[in-house]
Amino acid sequence: MELEQLYPTKRAAFKLSMADPAYILEMVADPSGSLLAVSSSDGTVKVFDRTSLSMLAKHAGHRRGVVGMGFTHDGRGLWSAAQGGSVQMWDARTTGPAATHIDIGGWALSSFANSGDGIHIAVGTELKGEDASVHLYDVRRTDAPVAEFTDAHSDDIVCLAFSHSAPNRLATASTDCLCNILDLTLLSEAEEPEDCIELTLMADSSLSKVGFFGPNGSLVYGLTGDETLVLWHGEPQGDDETEEVAKFTQLREHLTEQGCATDYVVDCMFDEAADRLYLVSGEHNGTLSISNINLDTVTPLISMTGGHATTVRALQWNTQDHTIITGGEDSFLCQWTSEAPSDQSGRDRSQQQEDDAARSKKSHTAQ
Repeated sequence: MELEQLYPTKRAAFKLSMADPAYILEMVADPSGSLLAVSSSDGTVKVFDRTSLSMLAKHAGHRRGVVGMGFTHDGRGLWSAAQGGSVQMWDARTTGPAATHIDIGGWALSSFANSGDGIHIAVGTELKGEDASVHLYDVRRTDAPVAEFTDAHSDDIVCLAFSHSAPNRLATASTDCLCNILDLTLLSEAEEPEDCIELTLMADSSLSKVGFFGPNGSLVYGLTGDETLVLWHGEPQGDDETEEVAKFTQLREHLTEQGCATDYVVDCMFDEAADRLYLVSGEHNGTLSISNINLDTVTPLISMTGGHATTVRALQWNTQDHTIITGGEDSFLCQWTSEAPSDQSGRDRSQQQEDDAARSKKSHTAQ
């Protein structure tokens, strides 16, 4: 996908009937790219047709905020994990009770991930006493975890990520500044679960996001709370070599100096076909920017305007149909495409959407 220009072509209201509408927190697509699951600040999970943005199902079984989601390998089920300690699996297309329920008693959850081969799910916890834990389940037997990693981190585990290229590799990130790379194929022979840790990476401050990228998922990126981006080798290097490949500090100032106004960083996106890693940043007025990440610099490419009126928290990119879906604090989903609208100019449509968002915001305030 060539990121030359993106246009907002379609929007859907997530919730506009309440005076305090729900923020959109996260979104994930199913393996086929036809469905989109969206979590919100009110604890609900909704499933949309990704093309039309029409809602197919709504699940409201969590009592506290959703910390992560993931579709099953066949796309028919949807996992969601909530802060209160519950993990549930729903029918992806039909509203109804959960088909599977896992209660991780005594723990407050803070992160979730599921493997691309559909075999494992992992949940990370907040710190309790002196412990924070990663619970690993085989989805074919969810009565008990296959492993609990209780000594891998010493603070909240804020992000989990399986490698798409090697689904038995799991990255765990924490506010203790550490990112651990686990090789789950070692579980059967390990005396302790932590024996599966093949690599520990350290950032200078608390991590907020991690993910695999590069050929065969051989590299790892990490974003920190003070907006530093670190790139690491995802496999152990020689004794005299460092795992750190590159580090970009003060991203906000760096991008702003290049004419890309930045208030916050959203996440990174990896285009596997093009083998390119991108950084997504935003302004509180709803503008999003996408920058290219090289080993020596981060370079702004495009800005996305006219879709949102406030902070954007979530983004999902489909490199097959060249569309991006964004979700923000204005309770809107917005679909973006690289093809200009054919009925009117992109500017006219964007201006109309900005006006709609402003009227919506005023109506919420009045209520």
